[in-house]
Amino acid sequence: MTKRILVIYRPVDDYLKGTGISAVSYWLKKKMKDADFEVYDSEIILNIPPFHSFLSIIFYDIINPILMAIKFKKYNIDHVFFVDVAPCFFIYIVKLILPCKKITTLIHAYPEESGIYLDYIRLLTKIALIFSDSIICTTEENKQRILEKYGNKFAKKIMVFPLGLTISDKGHYLDSNIGDDICFGYLGTSDKRKRLDRIVNILNYSTISGMSFNLLTAGPISKDFQEEINKNLTKGVAYKHFGVISEQEKVVFFEKFNVFLFPTQREGFGLPIIESFYYKKPCIVFETASIPRILKERCFLLKDDLSNYEEIINLIKNNKSKEIIESNYAFSLTFDWSQYVNYFLKY
Repeated sequence: MTKRILVIYRPVDDYLKGTGISAVSYWLKKKMKDADFEVYDSEIILNIPPFHSFLSIIFYDIINPILMAIKFKKYNIDHVFFVDVAPCFFIYIVKLILPCKKITTLIHAYPEESGIYLDYIRLLTKIALIFSDSIICTTEENKQRILEKYGNKFAKKIMVFPLGLTISDKGHYLDSNIGDDICFGYLGTSDKRKRLDRIVNILNYSTISGMSFNLLTAGPISKDFQEEINKNLTKGVAYKHFGVISEQEKVVFFEKFNVFLFPTQREGFGLPIIESFYYKKPCIVFETASIPRILKERCFLLKDDLSNYEEIINLIKNNKSKEIIESNYAFSLTFDWSQYVNYFLKY
């Protein structure tokens, strides 16, 4: 008998296409459909253009999930899967409206920093813990943070499943030789925790030290950042922004650069790092970044003051990182969606 699953997340694909939650949702739905699940997708019930503010949170994260529950009530949904805590504010109302057998929520990260929005995410996490039948954490570290905060009473409902690869099945770029020309690539958003200001710092440092590079970016990145990069470009240095890209376009993007630069300060899981491993790109992150240990230990760790920047670049240029790159590629293949598919088959 085919199982019916309703996947709920913030459906602003035009904004987050190719990155973050959108990428997770895309691949989860694809793998579920491959396993003959009947998957009902998040959608915007009322045709209101995307906007990104406090009103956006009220509509997309709070009102829309309830409207979805009302719409899909007649479909006899077996399982509701929240791909993030963002739409969980009224999860208990969704549970009342839909006569489903189970609700599962995926928690990517439990933030430790302070701030109004992060306090809101912590509140949503607690709501999800209380009203979900089961919780999936992407790392053991996140699970332990949650249990330290809320106690072991939730331990039995929390499972740890790493995310699967969020890349196309069409193949990958195998040439890991760098040569003399460094071309950095960055895929993601430009919100504050991504610390794109660090890319500007690296550009300035490289200019002074005579170690120039080219830069490619993709994703919903602000015009202010693009202008800042262009303002600091020196002769012989090129920068190109590809805009928001699809899952299929992501393959082409990763083939165009040879080093993945990820200046983020905090990540729940770090999907782009896994993607860079798969495409055999050396990955540079900052030493102080809050990234899961199993990923961070496989990256080149750049100090905040950039004092070891030249050392890292020389290692990469001289292909001293080739063994690491090959090991990271094999490591990336261990990330698949089978645990998720098997879990939903079971319940």
